[in-house]
Amino acid sequence: MPKMLAVIATATLVCLPTAARPSTTVTGLTPTATWTLAGSPYRVTGTVTVPAGDTLTIEPGVDVLFDTDVPFVIHGRLAAIGTQSDSIRFEAGTAPEWGGLRISGGDTSRIRFARISGGNAEGSVSGSIGGGAGISGAGTRIEISDATIESCSASSGGAIAITDGASASITRCSMLGNVARTGGGAVYVRSTGAVALTGCTIRDNLAHRGGGGIMAFSDGEVSVECTGEGPPAEEVCDALDNDCDNAVDEGCACLHGEVRACGSDVGACQPGAQLCEAGEWGACEGGVSQAPEVCDGEDNDCDGQADEDVSRPCGDDTGTCERGVQRCTDGVWDECVGAVGPAEDGCDALDNDCDGQTDEGLARSCSVDLGECRQGVETCRDGDWGPCVGGVLPAPEECNGRDDDCDGNVDEDCPCVGGVSRPCGGDEGECVAGIQTCIGGGWTECLGVVLPAEETCNGADDDCDGETDEGLDPACGDSDVAACRIGMSRCLDGGWG
Repeated sequence: MPKMLAVIATATLVCLPTAARPSTTVTGLTPTATWTLAGSPYRVTGTVTVPAGDTLTIEPGVDVLFDTDVPFVIHGRLAAIGTQSDSIRFEAGTAPEWGGLRISGGDTSRIRFARISGGNAEGSVSGSIGGGAGISGAGTRIEISDATIESCSASSGGAIAITDGASASITRCSMLGNVARTGGGAVYVRSTGAVALTGCTIRDNLAHRGGGGIMAFSDGEVSVECTGEGPPAEEVCDALDNDCDNAVDEGCACLHGEVRACGSDVGACQPGAQLCEAGEWGACEGGVSQAPEVCDGEDNDCDGQADEDVSRPCGDDTGTCERGVQRCTDGVWDECVGAVGPAEDGCDALDNDCDGQTDEGLARSCSVDLGECRQGVETCRDGDWGPCVGGVLPAPEECNGRDDDCDGNVDEDCPCVGGVSRPCGGDEGECVAGIQTCIGGGWTECLGVVLPAEETCNGADDDCDGETDEGLDPACGDSDVAACRIGMSRCLDGGWG
């Protein structure tokens, strides 16, 4: 059953004026960014939209002035965290009014020490509630503390409206002089999300049909309580004075909802923002943090140097190859130093050409095409040359009329060369010369030869010594007894004398 609730509590807010500064004109999409005091005031000349997933951080002391009647749309996150001495202002500039903050998209936005004034949401149906801020959509949450929303108007929720599943935590805020045409002069709630108002001042607001302070039609939890009064509790980091000592989050590392710059702007780094949640600083978001140095001419690790000590292995370590080192200079890789590259493969059981294989495809010719030899092919296997396939290798030289040892010589060191003939004997007197033939490295008998014979008294040179019938003087007679004497015969002209 929906409930209707209206409560008024008290709190105070101090806003200090800001000095005039050069302005920055803004309009359209605003991805993750930081609006700095140096760029303030920011003058809005068209609808500003923070896309889903992006964060707009607004520094303390920044003024956001609307020079045209348009809304400020947040689909991502808004972190507008001022300080007690340097608050943030959202208000009309040269335009008489503006369309208020329109926050949706399922994320959490935080506003602290800020002033929202002059917002008007009485236009279109979708934007006619929440003159200062309209928060809508399941998962969408707003955390507002130490802020003033004044002189805003809407169909419902002159200062702020929470609808359609959104939730809100509104702490120590003042809602003053806001007007609703129907209900909820200050606050209008119609949501299943939890809504808590703590320590707020709601005064001089007007609703034409009811709920001049708060109007709530909600199935969610709507609570209003005043911290700093009643029994003290243990202080926790939640931006509330739990122990009622007029101090907030004392002992915490930071104040809940506070934002600070983080990161670096050296080299490729860009600063981001950290949000304090429950007394602890969250992650640095929206910046560019340091990264390992790479060879690109940039200072990736944000130490003031570019490409220092950046190197990489080069070459290959397959087989007998060895890797070297390349070093980076001004974003360019130097030559590879110290590498051992591929070489021609040899028959050594090593991968000399570094292709992952050993002695692959290695073959060579063997023997020679000379004499009795014939050239063949040897193939390398496991570092050794195989047999000479298809070849005839040199053999010991034989006396056979062939070049067996394939040195270009036939039957060298043999008595003769096979097939060669030579004359033998003589042709003096009755002798006739013959012929010898070399067979198997040796000479045959002298064929056809007529050799010298015993000399006879025939008028011929039988013993082939160039003389005829020489030395033929045989004794003659029968006895040299008494008157007989042995005589001597002589061969003259082929007859005995």
